[in-house]
Amino acid sequence: MGASLGALVFFVRGFAAMRAAAGGNRLSTVGLWTGTAGAIAVGVQFAIDMVVGFLSADRGAVDELFTQVQDIPGVLPAFYDFGPLLFFVGQLILVSQLAKRGVLKPWAPLLVLIDTTLPFADKDLIPLGAVLLLVSFAPLWRTREVAAEPPADAKVLV
Repeated sequence: MGASLGALVFFVRGFAAMRAAAGGNRLSTVGLWTGTAGAIAVGVQFAIDMVVGFLSADRGAVDELFTQVQDIPGVLPAFYDFGPLLFFVGQLILVSQLAKRGVLKPWAPLLVLIDTTLPFADKDLIPLGAVLLLVSFAPLWRTREVAAEPPADAKVLV
């Protein structure tokens, strides 16, 4: 769970960097906050799943406790049905903005969309989706490395 929550934190940081690279316009800001809301929903879902697992002695107890938690009004839509989808919607908005600006390749949004839909076809395709994200986001890493290098004619203050 810790690794999953840590990954979500890094995604949110990445969303903020993507927003900045997209120029910080209104749509990229919507992408940042939509993706962040989705990340929070996914994080709460992870936490619920882990707590239910720790508190339950067997599979029957897990099912019973999940039923009790999910019967709380708003839990299912916010943390299981629709809330987590905001993570992917925000990500797609940001990637589309970056592709529009030429920061990412024009096909990057399509790869992100495919990554989003692969688990619905088969959970075993999740690693393929991760590779697609890596290919989509690789230019961001190179852009970051280039941006970190000072210009050759930069003056050094001592």
